Amino acid sequence: MGMWLLPIISIAALAGAINGAFIKDEVRPAGIIVNLVVALIPAGWFWLLYTQKKAKQRFLLWLLQHVDEVRQSKATYEGIPITPNTVIRRYQSTVSIVVMTFRYYSQYYIEAAQTGATTRVTQSYRASKAVGVAYTFLALIFGWWGIPWGPIWTLQTIGVNMSGGVKQSVGDLLATIENAEE
Repeated sequence: MGMWLLPIISIAALAGAINGAFIKDEVRPAGIIVNLVVALIPAGWFWLLYTQKKAKQRFLLWLLQHVDEVRQSKATYEGIPITPNTVIRRYQSTVSIVVMTFRYYSQYYIEAAQTGATTRVTQSYRASKAVGVAYTFLALIFGWWGIPWGPIWTLQTIGVNMSGGVKQSVGDLLATIENAEE
């Protein structure tokens, strides 16, 4: 729900840019540029949250379809071996508006892949650090504004993301999913 506030903010800022460019008698190029930038930032955040949500859903669906293979350590997801001991992590963010505060989680990033006796850090995990910074930045800009949970969840988000995000094993995630289904 709250994720959809971001495109509304973008549309409002874009309307301000159009108003400044075409409707008013005096055109102020600096104001138009500022409004366009203000319109693009929430649109970019919306795109990030939306794509992360879809990737998270894709991984969870895959996981549910391959539970037995994962438990037998015979599963691979996008070329990465997945076992119950595979470490995954995700980041969180907070977006607020007046009395509404929403918490968002990134997709699951596979931290390390076990192949035989060796463990290697995945590209997915390397890329996740930038997402962690982006989610923290999003919380710093949009998280504070909800009363009472905005400031509380924003501080919590910053602490979680600065400590490397929420880390768990695939086995723990499967247990959580199975407990939720009961």
